[in-house]
Amino acid sequence: MISSFAQRRNKVAPFFTVLIIMTSLFFYKLDHPQNDWDMFPYMTIALMDSGESLEVAHHHVYEAVRARVPPAVFHELTDKFSIDKSDRIYRAQAALDPAKFAETLPFYAVKPVYPALIAGLYEAGVDLVIAPRILAGLGYLLSCLLIYIWIQKWMAPAIAACLAIILSLISQLTAVSTLTTPDSISLFVILLGVYLSFERRYVVTGMIILMLSFLIRPEDIMYFVVFGTYFFINREKRSVIAVLALILVGLYVLIMRSKGYYGWRTHFYFTFIDRSISLPTFVSPLKFRDYIRIYRQQIAIAIAEPVEGLAIFVLVAFGAVAMKIRAGNLRDPYLHLVSLACILAIGRILVMPESFYRGLLPCYLMATIALIHACVYPRPLECSGRANPTSNYI
Repeated sequence: MISSFAQRRNKVAPFFTVLIIMTSLFFYKLDHPQNDWDMFPYMTIALMDSGESLEVAHHHVYEAVRARVPPAVFHELTDKFSIDKSDRIYRAQAALDPAKFAETLPFYAVKPVYPALIAGLYEAGVDLVIAPRILAGLGYLLSCLLIYIWIQKWMAPAIAACLAIILSLISQLTAVSTLTTPDSISLFVILLGVYLSFERRYVVTGMIILMLSFLIRPEDIMYFVVFGTYFFINREKRSVIAVLALILVGLYVLIMRSKGYYGWRTHFYFTFIDRSISLPTFVSPLKFRDYIRIYRQQIAIAIAEPVEGLAIFVLVAFGAVAMKIRAGNLRDPYLHLVSLACILAIGRILVMPESFYRGLLPCYLMATIALIHACVYPRPLECSGRANPTSNYI
């Protein structure tokens, strides 16, 4: 009985240690937001979903932000002299003209879950500007706890707790924890879907979660496609995956058409060339060589900038692959996981070569988890899916 109590204590204490530290970081991050400009359209859509007109919602949001952020920050977000040329022109116009501001709303409306969550918190009495901060911190908190739950099956809970806390402090993860965007919520949902389908072998549940992650960020559709293809090739739940794929296609068409999305080419030009264009009538003049030039520039920046983490991701992924291949089991699921993470990273770079520290963060963490698994199990495992449990503590 004493031994049983000690075992429960050894498992519960590390979990609550991680929970307390992560919760403390959550409240710290809540008071130190990055105040990204994207919070304006997300909050405006949230108010419009709650019944306000565009003009009223636009005024409401800008006044709420003005009251909540330091004057210098508000000046940077709205004044035409504070940032680079095309961005400063658009932001200054958007602050004054609701019609101009509304032109970019389709880029944000195609992510309906995030403004809906903001609207829900606002209706529940949470301050409009605080709501996105809570969502960012909550996604961060849940992601860190999930990482601990994932890896503690492979090692002593105290060691897993230390690893989870260290991982929670990496720059890419802490950066998204303060962004007023859906990135941290998207990260948690993707990790949850991968954990359930890949580690726990709840393939159907995990794939449904990955399918629904599309409603948080449209590019998250890649995770369903890549993991769905993997399970389909491995003859797991083929009929269910096929049905989910058809549902996802229907959702994609419905969301993109109903929200008035301008298309990838317009989005690409707006992101990398000129934000002052008139979006409803714009036709992109970019040629193939222009795309190549932009990709080359952005990848070079991502390699040179430490916060983007592209070089670190390559190093971690290479280490995980090398250790798994050295173990001699090419059927190891965690060798497959890091390979899928690399495929997803390439896909995300091709779709939108910017903000790699945000867009590639799920891939970073999947590769890191695979590397941890490779360190814990340097020899082939006899199991096909889950790692050996507590008898293999390190």
